[in-house]
Amino acid sequence: MRLYTILLLFVILGCSRNNQDNFSLVLEIKKVNSENNTSTVNFILTNKSNNSIVSEEWDMYWSQMSGSFDNKSLPNGIRYESINGDYKKLSFKNFKLEKNSSIEFEFTMNGILERIIFGPIGVFIRDDSNNITYDVNTKINWKEAEGIEKLDLPNSITRYEQNKSTKHLHGNMVGHIVPTPKTIEKLDGKFEIRDTLVLKLPEENLVEYEEEIFMYFEKVENFLDIKNVLYTSGGEPPNIEVINLSDRSDDIQRDGYILNIYEGIIQIKVIDKSGLSHALTSLLQLFMNAKNEGSN
Repeated sequence: MRLYTILLLFVILGCSRNNQDNFSLVLEIKKVNSENNTSTVNFILTNKSNNSIVSEEWDMYWSQMSGSFDNKSLPNGIRYESINGDYKKLSFKNFKLEKNSSIEFEFTMNGILERIIFGPIGVFIRDDSNNITYDVNTKINWKEAEGIEKLDLPNSITRYEQNKSTKHLHGNMVGHIVPTPKTIEKLDGKFEIRDTLVLKLPEENLVEYEEEIFMYFEKVENFLDIKNVLYTSGGEPPNIEVINLSDRSDDIQRDGYILNIYEGIIQIKVIDKSGLSHALTSLLQLFMNAKNEGSN
C-alpha cells in the first residue's frame, strides 16, 4: 500500500511539472534607444499544451520587471497595468490562445532591460472563467538588438575594475549598526594602539556595565588580537576611561555617548548602559579601520 501511494504521488507531480513547459513567452528586443530610454520589443506567447484558452477575457501576471508596456503601442483588446508596485498584469479581451497557436505583436517598452534578471519573473496565465492557472516559461532574446552597442553595459572586466579595491571582512567582524554621530571633530596627534589596553570603569557602575565591557573585551581580542584588562588601583594607568555623567547632563541624551580620542587616552562619556554599548561598538569599528589601514 505504501509503494502504491508513492507511485501515485510521483505520477501526479510529474504531470503537474510537465504542464509548466506548455506555455512560453519570448520577448525579442528589436531595438533600444538610450536617448529616450525605450525599447522596441516583439512579444510571442505560445501555447503548446493540450488546452485552449477561449474565454472572452483572461490575464497574464508577473513581477519585478524593469520597464513597462506602453499601452498606446499595444493592440486593441490588450492592456497593461501595474498592481501594487512590482506586480504587473497584461489583460487580454477577445483574444483566443488555442493549443499549438501563438499571440504575437510588437510594442514599445518604457525602459531598457540592462540585464536578463531584470526581465519578468514568475509569469503565469489566469483564466478566471474556467478557474485555471498556467505557468509560463520566459526567454529574452537581446543580442541582435539594434543600438545595443551604444549602451554602457557592465561586463566581467568592468565589474572587476570597479570592485578590485573592495576589502573582504569576515561576517563576525561586522558589528552592530550605530547611528551616525551628530558631530565629529578631528584633533591633532594620534592614539597608539598597544597589545594590551587598560580600561577604567567608575566604581559605582562596575556591576551595571560589566556585561558590556567583557563582551567588548572578547571581540577586540578575537578580531584584533588586542588584550584588554580592567584598571586596578596602583596598576598601569588607563588607556581607556569610561566616565558616567548624571542623567541631567545637557551633553548627552539617553542611548547617546561622547567618544574623545586624545593622544594618550580615550574617554567615553555616557549616562546609561545602552550608550556605553554604542560607544564601544564605534570604538571597535575605529580599531578595525586602523588595523586594515595600517595606522593608529
